Amino acid sequence: MDMLPLGGGRVMRLLNLADVRFHQGGTSLTVGYHWGSWQVEADGRWNLFSYSIGDTLNYLPLKSYQEGYAGASESERRFSVYEVGLRTSWSLKSHEVRGHVSMGTRAPTHTELYAYYLYVPMDNSIQMGNSILRPERLLRAEVEYEYSWHRVRVRLSAFGNRMEDYISPVTFLPPMAPGNSTRQQWRILKNTGIAYTAGFTAQGSLHVAESGLLEAWTGYTYGWHETLGEPLPWIYPFFGRIRYTHQYRRHRVGVELYGAAGQHRLSRMIYVEDYTPAYWLVHLRYGFQLWKRETFGVLFTASVENLLDAYGWDHLSVGNMPFLGRVIRGGVVATW
Repeated sequence: MDMLPLGGGRVMRLLNLADVRFHQGGTSLTVGYHWGSWQVEADGRWNLFSYSIGDTLNYLPLKSYQEGYAGASESERRFSVYEVGLRTSWSLKSHEVRGHVSMGTRAPTHTELYAYYLYVPMDNSIQMGNSILRPERLLRAEVEYEYSWHRVRVRLSAFGNRMEDYISPVTFLPPMAPGNSTRQQWRILKNTGIAYTAGFTAQGSLHVAESGLLEAWTGYTYGWHETLGEPLPWIYPFFGRIRYTHQYRRHRVGVELYGAAGQHRLSRMIYVEDYTPAYWLVHLRYGFQLWKRETFGVLFTASVENLLDAYGWDHLSVGNMPFLGRVIRGGVVATW
């Protein structure tokens, strides 16, 4: 494919540098035991991954980058990875408690090993793969409680992860540095040490009378890179959502409130993140059943998203791109 400069000059051409060949095989075993209100399940998985680079252009451009900035380069890699885990659950009438503990390893993906000039729109950087990456070592624990009784349902969960040899990008060419004539940061993936994530989610629902449903969700995630001594990037802030839906004959009306706190805990070394201010949104939705038979139905829908035309952006948005303002939608849906 040719790339023609708008201001004239030399034509640039995109070429296929190499083919990445990928093979995978594995096996798994699960053993379970059930006794009264208790249930226990143990499982184990083993996988073998094999990557290789087809010699299209001598593998030279990527190889030279990796040897210069990662220390070495390998055109073939093989990984043996595993995961072992234990799940338990206990239930009694309206209550149920579940727990899960697992440990294992994760092999680097072909993109992490051999990415070449990979553009990252989140922060306008260029990312390079690293073919000498080691597998990540993972430890995870999760607990969950669920309560259900008549019109009420509540679910609470919490989790924690510990990751060794955590794979993340590291800047090797700052903007306008020698060898980098652009304003972009150039990064190469490396095993950067130990990182943690932990968080919780909570959700509940209440059936109001015979035709109303009140729902609520909230959650928070904490991420920390112990080796670098800073927060992990792309961690969503505390959020909450409340939604009420009411059905009356052929009419269905809904209102939803959604809010997210500002994100003050920002990464600086893996990615240079920007502060995201808090925001909240209001959505209205309406539906009317125009026609309904056993095998055929027609539904009219209308909605107003972001009713108050609030301005803001999601912390995981690309380049802090603002979300849409007030959006009015309408349509007809037929099912048969």
